[in-house]
Amino acid sequence: MGDLDSLILSALGEAQMANTQLAQMITKGVSTLPTTGWVANTGENTLKYDLLITDVTVDNWVDVTVDKDYQDVAQEMELNPTVEEYNGGITFFANIAPTVNIPIRYKVVK
Repeated sequence: MGDLDSLILSALGEAQMANTQLAQMITKGVSTLPTTGWVANTGENTLKYDLLITDVTVDNWVDVTVDKDYQDVAQEMELNPTVEEYNGGITFFANIAPTVNIPIRYKVVK
């Protein structure tokens, strides 16, 4: 095996290790935004909802996607696309509570 072959194998091993480390930094999940449990908010939006996700911390970044079949409901409730992370979950903001439960998917990046 030549130097180039060794170099390529080494680079591939490092890339595989980096992919493994990246996968360990991302947690994926599914949940639901319910019709109940929304409380008054004093900020820009009139309501908020705290969704408990035990492995979330304030230092994480969370990406949330509303199920494609419920986009119209999210628009009707004026769901803010921005969430806030806290130790133990994420907070959603809206101006109107949903009339049906909304399925969501999320990714937590640590």
